[in-house]
Amino acid sequence: MRVSDVYVAIDALRNGIPFDAPALSTARGAIQTAASGFFVLVIGLLLGLWIPGLETRVVDARTVRLVKSAALVVAVITLAMAAAPRRIVWDAFEVVRFEGREAFVVGVTADEVFLVAPLVRDRTFGLVARDHPGLQRTGAVRRIFEAR
Repeated sequence: MRVSDVYVAIDALRNGIPFDAPALSTARGAIQTAASGFFVLVIGLLLGLWIPGLETRVVDARTVRLVKSAALVVAVITLAMAAAPRRIVWDAFEVVRFEGREAFVVGVTADEVFLVAPLVRDRTFGLVARDHPGLQRTGAVRRIFEAR
C-alpha cells in the first residue's frame, strides 16, 4: 500500500465512490506523518542553519532568498498534506439516517447539514436542510472508518 492510496480514498469519499477503507488505517497514517515530520525537520534545519550563512557569502542574495521562500512553501505544504486527512480519520461524527440510509454529519450551518456516506455508491447526499423530512437523528456518534 502506498501513501497515495490515502489520498485516493479521501478523494473517493468526497466524490461518493466506494473505496478501500483499510487505506485509511492508523498504521499507514503514522508512517506518513513520521516521514512528513522528518522532511519538514530537514527543511527547517536547512532554513535555519545553512541558508543564513549562504546569504552573507554570496554577491546576489536574491536567489538565496528565493530558495528560502520556496523551501518554506514546500515545508508548509508538506505539513498541510500530513494533517489534512486527520479529521476524517480520527474524529467522531454524528450518525443520522437520511432517506433510509446511514450517513455522517461532517459539517453544520445554521439551517443545513453536510452528510457523507462513504460506502454508498450513488451520490445523493451533501447539503441537506436540517428540517428535511427524510433526515432522522439517531443520537449515535462514531468514527467514519470504525469497525462495527
